[in-house]
Amino acid sequence: SVGATPLHLAAAQPDVARSIAIVKVIGTPEAAAIEDRSRRTPLHVAAQNSHSTDLLINAIVELYPEATAKKAHRGHLPLHLAAQSQAKEAVIKALIKAFPQATEARNKNSNTALHDAAKYRASASVVKLLLEAYPQAVYI
Repeated sequence: SVGATPLHLAAAQPDVARSIAIVKVIGTPEAAAIEDRSRRTPLHVAAQNSHSTDLLINAIVELYPEATAKKAHRGHLPLHLAAQSQAKEAVIKALIKAFPQATEARNKNSNTALHDAAKYRASASVVKLLLEAYPQAVYI
């Protein structure tokens, strides 16, 4: 374990239905606020999980909405991690809806989520969604 709580571990599972059930049973705002050694909250872990769905993201956001604006190691918001992990379009939409300003945020490499989506080969629909949310990112 890298300082991961049971909620972090649930958020990383490929069985998302099981993850959501676990979040609903053990999830509290306090548990959702705990950071692992990489300064990731359970929301960061869920965003980084390519199996995640908007339902899992929303379940964790409901517990601790502030996680959407927390920067993990290297300055990554959950939206950056989702963009790097080839997340589903619904996951990106849920993260943008929860914290629209995330589209403008830069990590320690000065990249926005759009930069990361392009670099890590996100789907065209994800790139389009990020571009529509923050068109100025193409000029950064």
